[in-house]
Amino acid sequence: RFDRGSLHEAIRASISIPMLFRPLRKDGMVLIDGGILNPLPLSHVQRTEGDILIAVDVNAPIETGKKKKISPYNLLTESSRMMMQQITRYQIERCQPDILIQISGDTYDMLEFHHAASIVKTGVEVTRSVLKESHGD
Repeated sequence: RFDRGSLHEAIRASISIPMLFRPLRKDGMVLIDGGILNPLPLSHVQRTEGDILIAVDVNAPIETGKKKKISPYNLLTESSRMMMQQITRYQIERCQPDILIQISGDTYDMLEFHHAASIVKTGVEVTRSVLKESHGD
């Protein structure tokens, strides 16, 4: 966790995804994107009485029917996705958010930044649907 120091190093560590971008070595540590080991960091939330914890899982194991070619890259990303899904399941069970918004991790590849508008639109639609269900509006 960076809370002071070089912004460049913090960003560099944050984009370090194994097999895609080399980890940052700093002060005897090997730093990678925090989402790899903690994809839904619910345990870091400080709850207060009467609050509402909304969790957004963007790697949810929701089948979309989207077929991918078998390649070394796809095998790597799928195995990483399965690992992150399992970690996320544990976090959700342990911390139990009041509202859980789940978006399929299968919908887009993690490097498809050019689909940002579509990804945001999907997020808005899923969020509206979940909020409508949970509040009956």
